[in-house]
Amino acid sequence: GIVDTGIDLNHPDMRDSTGTRVLHFWDHHQVTADNTPPEFGFGQEWSKEEIDNGDCPLQFTNYAGESDAGGHGTTVAGTAAGNGGNTGHYIGAAPKADLIIVSAVTINNSTFLAEVTDGVKYIFDHATALGRPAVVNLSLGSYLGSHDGLDPSALFIDSMITAAPGRSVVCAAGNSGCFPPYQLHMEVDADTSFAWIRTNSVNPAPDVPFAYIDLWGDTAEMNNLRYSVGADRVTGGYAYRGNIPFHDVQDAINTTITDTLFSAEGDRLAIWNSFVSVRGGQYNLEMWTLEPDSADLYWRIMMTGQGVCDAWDNNGFGLSEIVNELSTPAPPTVEDYPPMVNYVWPTIDRGIVDSWACSPHVISVANYNNEQQYTAINGTPVDLGGVEGDIAFCSARGPARTGLQEPDIAAPGDITFSAVPLYFIDIYLQNAQQIVKLGADTMHIRAGGTSIASPSVAGAVALYLQKCPYHTQAQVMAAFTGAAFEDGFTGTTPNNVFGHGKLDAFTPLTGTNFDVNVSGNDLLICPGDSSEAVGPAGFEDYLWSNGSTDQVAWSHGEPMVLTVLNDDGCISNSDTLFYTLLPEPGTPVITDAGGVLSSTPADGYQWYLNGTEISGATGQEHAATENGDYTVVVTAPSGCTAESDPYTLLNVGVPGVASTGFRVWPIPAEGTLFVTVDATTPLAYAIIDASGKEVKRGTLRPGGTSLIDLNGLVPGSYTLVVRSGERSNQRVFVVR
Repeated sequence: GIVDTGIDLNHPDMRDSTGTRVLHFWDHHQVTADNTPPEFGFGQEWSKEEIDNGDCPLQFTNYAGESDAGGHGTTVAGTAAGNGGNTGHYIGAAPKADLIIVSAVTINNSTFLAEVTDGVKYIFDHATALGRPAVVNLSLGSYLGSHDGLDPSALFIDSMITAAPGRSVVCAAGNSGCFPPYQLHMEVDADTSFAWIRTNSVNPAPDVPFAYIDLWGDTAEMNNLRYSVGADRVTGGYAYRGNIPFHDVQDAINTTITDTLFSAEGDRLAIWNSFVSVRGGQYNLEMWTLEPDSADLYWRIMMTGQGVCDAWDNNGFGLSEIVNELSTPAPPTVEDYPPMVNYVWPTIDRGIVDSWACSPHVISVANYNNEQQYTAINGTPVDLGGVEGDIAFCSARGPARTGLQEPDIAAPGDITFSAVPLYFIDIYLQNAQQIVKLGADTMHIRAGGTSIASPSVAGAVALYLQKCPYHTQAQVMAAFTGAAFEDGFTGTTPNNVFGHGKLDAFTPLTGTNFDVNVSGNDLLICPGDSSEAVGPAGFEDYLWSNGSTDQVAWSHGEPMVLTVLNDDGCISNSDTLFYTLLPEPGTPVITDAGGVLSSTPADGYQWYLNGTEISGATGQEHAATENGDYTVVVTAPSGCTAESDPYTLLNVGVPGVASTGFRVWPIPAEGTLFVTVDATTPLAYAIIDASGKEVKRGTLRPGGTSLIDLNGLVPGSYTLVVRSGERSNQRVFVVR
């Protein structure tokens, strides 16, 4: 499952011989319609069948309305599960996985977190209905918030992950490593510590200056904090200008406190507001001023008392820059401005994205450098200058605000090549600066960041869940973090840069291997027979390649493979049992020489009368002693058997007719029927047609062969009746 900006449904990486690989596609951007998911009440969805039938209009619209106008989602999906399409290049981690795609709204939308959460539920619900495990990739997130995994979206995702086995969520840790230091971690004591924020004169509306910061902390760690806002002059030398009164955090719970900040000379500098909201066991302290009287001041965020709180603030987020060591002008030293002894410097630590990325149940992924050199589609050699294997410059650092180890693992992201929406290709080909981003087949594009490292891991997890579909997320995390490896770049792990180390996608799969030993009682099978295949005892489920679900199955000659599920929730396959289908012996033919029945040659024989075995009748010939239907079963050199068609004998017991002397041929007859008898007296005969009418009569001479003229008889079945006194016998023959 991918929750992102969408997907190019036409890209060959997302298709196979069955059509689209997307089983369900839900686009949040579309207006409510008949195909709006009823549980959620917004957007539109399409099934695989509808997409394959051309019923999804997003397949056929222009750039502005495409199913992935931004392109990010297509590239993420290609990294996780692209199959190389019609070029065979740049194949993703799980190239045969089916896909469920959710196109979410943009990150700055107020409903972003909730919509991503809805997307995760949508994917898990469909996977449950299909009876399949699923891994969801979230290469998106917000750099603002509590960064503790305790917000409603993170907790709801946690509840879905832990509700059933076979569910996993993997996410990008974020790319804040190349931001200016923007994370403020204040460990407060009796000395008043402070940090500066600068007025933002651009956002949220042009020419409306404001300053804003919000701080998060556990209630137990903020209950004893007191806060204030002061002002410092920057131009013409640093000087402290005054502050608003200190407030206890509890004073502002669900209450907006408004203070006027005056200078020591009595000049009004700004009107400051503060408000504290309570979310479970956390406080969120917000402080802001709109249109301060002196916008060129540094605003001093002051804390005293005892406790810990954190803030994330940056002009790039539309908020206020926390003055840091890279700010311009450079901040003063303690020698230049003694109050700096209590200054709290922001860092890039705790820079992992908010919400689910800070959850102990979600696998958060850092990004390290992959290949750094390649040749573009136009033949231009490109060198991005990074060191292969080292952490990518922008990869976010942990931990979470709670101190939880983040990220969990690192994977290659900078750079890879992955699917690009098809409508981008011509745009890039026509742009001299952009063309070098296209791979050798033009169907894939250079990509990077934790957005790409994350689906590398998600694809590996998909392979793992195919093998161990009943594993929990805790087992998945343990398998991958336990297999992650260290090298000269990672240093000792776990740490807040590489997590538990670099992704090893192979070891978690081989680490769950177990043997499935099967046996066959007889691997040589005669045509029409079957042979027993036996699986090992003690497994939860059995599935043979012929569909049998028992420990023992039967093969009619087809190869047999057994798949079992062990009590740990993992699947393994046996080696193949190959059977040899022995040659089929020819069907034996019975001939009659006056009641002495003979079979065509074979290695062994067994005669039957009316379906009952004749004791001792095991030779090629058998002298019949009574009338009835005779068959013979012959044995070929291979040991296989074949049975003759029945042969009906009717002349045994006719008075004056030796059992060996009543023979009729040829059958079918044409023109003449020969009848040989070994009687001492003439025998009367009659020929009866199928309707019971006598059509010919005469006498058979004794001790020889009589010729009966059949000319004039229509083709069909007839009965020759032979009489001797009160006794009679008969044979059926056919006229052709």
